[in-house]
Parts: sequence; C-alpha cells; structure tokens
Amino acid sequence: MGMPRYFAEYGGWNSVFASKYFYAAAAVSGLGYWYFQQPKWWDLVTSVVPGLVGFAIAGVAIFVSLGSDALRSIIAGREAGSNETSPFIAFMAMFTHFIMVQLIALVLALVAKFFYETSSPPSAALVEVGVTLRPFFWWMGGLFFCYAVMLCLSLATEIFRLATMIDDFQTQENELAAAEAKRKAEEANG
Repeated sequence: MGMPRYFAEYGGWNSVFASKYFYAAAAVSGLGYWYFQQPKWWDLVTSVVPGLVGFAIAGVAIFVSLGSDALRSIIAGREAGSNETSPFIAFMAMFTHFIMVQLIALVLALVAKFFYETSSPPSAALVEVGVTLRPFFWWMGGLFFCYAVMLCLSLATEIFRLATMIDDFQTQENELAAAEAKRKAEEANG
C-alpha cells in the first residue's frame, strides 16, 4: 500500500517524466555512458549513495521536528472537500522518492557487481542474457545514480521553499503577538 500511495502523491510517472532533474540526469548519464560501461563503475555508486540516504533520512527527521503544532496543523492534512495533496505529504513524497531512487541505484550497482564478479554463474544461458543486456543494464544503473544526485538539487530547493513557509508563518505569528501586546498595552493605559 505504501509504495503506490507514495508514488501517486509524488505525481506518478507524469512527475518523473516532467522533471527537469530527470532529463538532466539522463543527459549526464548519456555523457557518462562510456564510464558506466566500464567494470567497477558500481564502486562510485556504493561509496556515494549510502551518504545520500543518510542525508535524506536526517532531512526527514529535521523536517518533521521543525515548526510548531500550529504550523503543522496548517501544512498537514487536506482541506475539507479537497483532493489536493497537503504540503506536508508532498514534501514527504519527494523525500520518499529521493530515497527510493537512491536505493534502486544501489541495488542496480550491487547486482551489476555480483554478476560481473561471479566466477561460476548459475547457467550459461543466464551469462548470455547478461552479456547481451549488460550495456543497457549498466547504463540504467548510471541513470538512476545520476537521477539520485540530481534529486539532491530538487530537494535542496524544496527544503528552502518549506523554510520560507515556516519563516512566513512565524513572521505572521510574531506580528499577531505584537499587535495583541500593543492592544493590551493601550487598554491598560487607556
């Protein structure tokens, strides 16, 4: 249930294929096609992705802890009668997508490494299929890796957008508190 819901909240394939970050990743992985056709390309992925996953999980923890209960009540939950995704769920779907892409890149890198470094494959037919599909499969691993890196940019801009929402909300709260304090002071003096 979680996977289809996260992907639907993210926007599904339409959001992936409408994303400039996806096309930037495709361009970078296209430029790096020959790199991703060389054995051991997976070492780059397995050294970078765990740090990205840690960054993402830490980001989620920080985001969930930010702001007051009043702010969370504003950004979380759909309005009555609305089908529009709340800012909270949209942000969480983006984080989940970021983590999923990273984990897919990691799995593809590990599978590529396993098949390349296995000295006694299970069957000759599997080896033949693997050799035939290897250029595409290895490039897909590179594409997912590049997409995960590009999603860091997307996530950074989304974090800033949410930070401005928090700041705007707090500014309004401060203005309301100052107006209330002024009103009380005038009542006391008046």
